[in-house]
Amino acid sequence: GTMVQVGYNSDPRHLSVWGFVQNLKKNKTWSTDEKFKKDRPTLGAIALSWNLFTSVAPKEVMDALQEQIRLAGMPETFVLSQLHQVLVPLYAGNGYGVEVDGFVLTFSLANRAPPEAYMVANYTAWVQP
Repeated sequence: GTMVQVGYNSDPRHLSVWGFVQNLKKNKTWSTDEKFKKDRPTLGAIALSWNLFTSVAPKEVMDALQEQIRLAGMPETFVLSQLHQVLVPLYAGNGYGVEVDGFVLTFSLANRAPPEAYMVANYTAWVQP
């Protein structure tokens, strides 16, 4: 299976590192533009999932979670500009977009997701008892 980490990551417990995940950096054959094009739909899907979740979760739970995210100083979803080595939002201002059949649906007033996410497909991890 596959597990892709997006945004910030705390790495394994024994490393105690908090930093930006660079899954696509390992592929040296992709240009910066190609990496950005791969990041954009992934982060759009994560933002859409986050907003769907927040729309059905109890308001008290989401308020408490959002407050902890704010207190921790965590930014919204972003990508790392390989060219300038700075963090940049996917879209200027607020919102995000999701591409469907070649057309980008833009949710310009919606919230972006927190800066850490995991996407998995057929992934299992054995844990020693």
